[in-house]
Amino acid sequence: MEFLHQLRVEVRDGDRIKFWEDPWTQDGILKNLFPVLYMLSNQQHTEIAKMGWFEGQVWKWVLVWRRELSSDELKQADTLHAFLAQHHILQNKKDLVKWNVEKGFTVKALQQMVHKGSRCDNLVCRAWMNLAPPKMEFLMWLALFG
Repeated sequence: MEFLHQLRVEVRDGDRIKFWEDPWTQDGILKNLFPVLYMLSNQQHTEIAKMGWFEGQVWKWVLVWRRELSSDELKQADTLHAFLAQHHILQNKKDLVKWNVEKGFTVKALQQMVHKGSRCDNLVCRAWMNLAPPKMEFLMWLALFG
């Protein structure tokens, strides 16, 4: 849905963001970018904060594999490590989820997006019938979406 595409994750301490499964890089979700490595990872559902440790103030990535990697897989792992060298997490700062549109996010904007023709389940769309204040409709919409 359009709403979810407007969210972006800003990694800070990495406590709440899944390393392989969440969209925390601008390039995409890591399990889609490195599918072979994802399948070989012992850390498939692990948060970023558990994918390494701090040595002083410097974050060190630690990736754990199910088996020894082949030469092709090692090349992919090297590419992943080079990619990760550009990403650092911060101590004692909570992760953020941000609305990606310059003008900001309002429940009214979401309501208009849904009415513009976004497809959704009939029950989920019923949350937007102007029977309650927009913030309440938004809460109901999130609950129906699960």
